[in-house]
Order: sequence, then structure tokens, then C-alpha cells
Amino acid sequence: MGVGQSCQNLQLTPNGICNIGYCTRELRGKPATTASPTDVWLVCLQDGTKYGDLTPTNNQLVLKVFVDPASNLPMGLGSGSQEMVYESSIYEHVIGPMFEYKINPHFTQFYGRALGCSFRQIRGILEGHARYNYQTPMTGIQANDALIRNTWYFANRVPKRPSIEDPPIMEGQPFIVYDWNGPLNLLYRMNEHRHSILYGMIGTAVSSGVTLGDWFPQHVLPSGEFDHHAWVVITQIISGLTALAPFKCAHNDMHSGNIFIDTLPGGPTVRTYVFFDEKQQVEKSYQTQSNLNAAIYDWDRSYVEQLGNNPFIVANPSFCPDYTECNEYIPQRDLTKFFVYLLQQQINNGIRDILLTLLFSPNDAQARTHFETHVLSGPNPPYLIDNVTKQTMDTNALSHIRHPSRVLNNIIHTLNGGNPYISTMQDTSAVDFTNADTWNFSAPRVLSVLSGGSG
Repeated sequence: MGVGQSCQNLQLTPNGICNIGYCTRELRGKPATTASPTDVWLVCLQDGTKYGDLTPTNNQLVLKVFVDPASNLPMGLGSGSQEMVYESSIYEHVIGPMFEYKINPHFTQFYGRALGCSFRQIRGILEGHARYNYQTPMTGIQANDALIRNTWYFANRVPKRPSIEDPPIMEGQPFIVYDWNGPLNLLYRMNEHRHSILYGMIGTAVSSGVTLGDWFPQHVLPSGEFDHHAWVVITQIISGLTALAPFKCAHNDMHSGNIFIDTLPGGPTVRTYVFFDEKQQVEKSYQTQSNLNAAIYDWDRSYVEQLGNNPFIVANPSFCPDYTECNEYIPQRDLTKFFVYLLQQQINNGIRDILLTLLFSPNDAQARTHFETHVLSGPNPPYLIDNVTKQTMDTNALSHIRHPSRVLNNIIHTLNGGNPYISTMQDTSAVDFTNADTWNFSAPRVLSVLSGGSG
């Protein structure tokens, strides 16, 4: 299964990447400080490796590895992750189509997911590719032991998981327990049952950029205004949130650490965007010219109506009332969280007024004042806590905020050609839809594509 065979056509199917070990050139692990149901690996692929028609940028991708709930592990050795199956489904049903059908580019590129991979297949990704103690390529035995150890960590959600490349350190490790016979190493038991373990994987692009939290403050001018590049990134993120609306997908965790800002190779790129203004019920378009690309990622707390409830949120009932991470889709919720971040920057009153005017229509002046006084000035603005009700903003409160598509429309009109990187609004009759850099997230078009139409 060399490059001349399967590696040139790893299919975008549920199990299409189980055998990615045959196409791997090198692998690096990543430790975790918190309890996590996954292990994270940076994989360098052989030249020419493709997922369908997609060639991973720089032949690299990130693999998130987890235990498939279909595993048959004995009690006490851990369990599979229903929440990771849900997250992988979001990548397959929402993020994948964003790129496959040229809907919107402002998400981390998805390459494929897998379920039901065997222990042998996952070990094959490590053997000869990961480096034991960061030095020599792993032997089969070393790969076996490293995978057993790390599987124990993420199958049991134990914090301080080591990198897959770290050498086994037996003393003081949490998998050593004691019974009447003395110390018992749970890894020995897990190794005995390794062929009962099934794995899942999610393959995504590697970002070479920085988080929005690191990038954005550098683009707030001493005058308290945003520079031209900041407005481009704001527009990109709002376009991404608008594109999620036809999928009825709530990201739920829209903080500045979950958005990457990458610099595109080759200089500024001209992109045409087509969207559907929900208020005016008409398609509109605009263009940008920039070498920046904002990408939203991290979907473990997200919700998609078609997929049903996210089991991670179900298992944590405080997430919705305390952090506005809910099993429901309200278009304005993610948008409002993003705008709270913008409003908390070191901005002047003019920019503050622009942002609030984008969110609220003049008819909702009372709701705007309440939002400023009781949410923005409240104890926990990022979670939209109202200091009067002591609860997060509900459906009624969010209904006074404009739909993302309307905010996108208004931000283009507000800039009104004053930003050299963003064009004024165009009629869609002027759009060249054969242009490879045209992204069409018009809701009717997206719904047609998702239902099997030509789009």
C-alpha cells in the first residue's frame, strides 16, 4: 500500500484513514495537561498522499485519536468516547461540505474521519514514524507500549497525558493501583485486551498561524480603532457564522483561542463571497483581497440539529445555563459571543458604537441599552450572563440581535469602500461563479446542495 497505490486516493469514507500508517513519513506527539478523550499527533505524510482530490498542505495533518465506543474493554480499563464520535460527525456533515462544495473557507480544513480502526492499524502509524524518547524511530514493541499507555490516559480521561513519544515511566504513574497482592499495573491488563480496542480518528489541517487572541490586539490602533486587516478578519469570521446557519450548527465555544489567523502563501488572494440576506430575502456578494485567513475550529462542545444532542453537553448539564453551550441552535448566540470579544478590546467610543449598531437595529434601542448595562458590564460578559436575571441570554433576549447574514450585509455597507481590502456590495449577476476563489454560502444554495441538488 505505497504511494503508488492507496496513498494517492485515501477515500473520504468512515474508515478511509485507518491505514494512514502506510502513508506516514514522520509523526510528532503532543502532551495534554487537562483530562482529554483524545491523543493528538502531527503527521507528516509521504509526498503525493491525497484524500480524494485534496492534498494536505505541506503534506501534514493533525490526527485526533480516540477510543471508539464500539470497543469491548473490560470494566476498569476505560471507555469509548461518544462525544468524539459526535465531533467527528460534525466534521463530516458540516466542515467537510464547506470545502467540498465551496461554501465557506473560514474553518479548519477537514480531510477525513475513521471509526472502527484496529489496534494494529493505529500502532502501524507509530511504528518507524514516531520517535522513542524523541530520538530513534519506534520499534514495534515501543509503539505497542506507547499506544497502550496513552490509550489508558485518554480512555480514562486522566490529566497530564504524556506525548506519545515520551518513554514509559512506571513509578508514580496513575495506572499503578494497589490491591491485596500489592502493586498492579493496569497497562498489563490493557495490553492483554488490546485487540478488543477500536479507535476513531479525525484528520484536519495543520495551522501555521496564531490564535485570534494573539493576533487581534496588535491590529487595534493607538486611536482605539481597528486597522484595515482587523476588519477583513472580522468580516471573514462573520461570514463563517453566516455559513453555519443553513446547517443549524452552533459552535458554542466562540472564544479567541478557537480561531486561527493564518497567512496564505503567495500573497493577497482575491475572493468572491455570495450570501443570502435573511431580512431582504435576496442574494448578495462582495469581494476581499487579502493574504489573511481566519479559521474557526474546535467542535467538541458544538451542536447540529440534524445530529441530535451532543452527549458531552448532556453529560455536563451546567454548560448551557452557565456557559451558553447548549443543545440548541440560535443564530445570534455565537455571533454575540464574538462581538463581546471585540467590544472588550481597547477601542474608542466610535468603534464601540459601530459594533453595537451592527448588532442592534434602531428599533431595539432598549434591548441594546440593557445589553450594554447588564451583559457587557456584568460579571461574565463572554458567557452572556445578564446581571439582572443572573442567567445567560435566552432565546427572547437574543432575538433582538440581528441575524449573522444581516450583520454581514451591514458591515460591508458600513465600510462602504473605505477599506482597500473589501469591496462594496455587488449584485450577484456580476459574479463569475466559475472563479475558483468564489465561495457561495447563500442559504438556498447550501440547502439545495445538502439535499442532493446541483447548487
